[in-house]
Amino acid sequence: MAGIQQSDVERRVDMPFTYCRIDPGPVPKRFGRLLVRIHADCDEMLCRPKLRGVQSVSPGPGPDAPLICRVADDRIVAIVSRYADAEAALKAAQAAFCDGYPEATKVMLTAANEFASARHQRDSQFLHSLPGDGTIPVATITKFGLSYTEVHRLLGGLGPANGRWVGM
Repeated sequence: MAGIQQSDVERRVDMPFTYCRIDPGPVPKRFGRLLVRIHADCDEMLCRPKLRGVQSVSPGPGPDAPLICRVADDRIVAIVSRYADAEAALKAAQAAFCDGYPEATKVMLTAANEFASARHQRDSQFLHSLPGDGTIPVATITKFGLSYTEVHRLLGGLGPANGRWVGM
């Protein structure tokens, strides 16, 4: 099918470091310089990548301590495991349904309900875990196993650097 392209959202979230709200955490100097250039027009206090970039290249106190996640790591592991199991069960049920196995409809409905419940739990706990300052730590995104497209789905306006889409 000609003309089908990756959506703007998918393309934009491929470069998470261009979003002012996503906190990359402490970064090496080389990457810090890149972040400072990308976010040159941003207010350092409102743009987490620029702040991390400046912290990496400036002499003085080191970067801020990593933000504490408000959901315990063992709870996150259980939530992510439940989500992965539910996703696998749903895929297996879909395959059984497509192959015409008896009882596949019931199994697929049960699997779809469990998947929806597991996804809702993962999403709500991710949102609960975020710091109250409006930033989204990369470490938290990684712990919950979310893609940047999923983060965008949950949080909407991540906000481009400088109010414009960098590299677009």
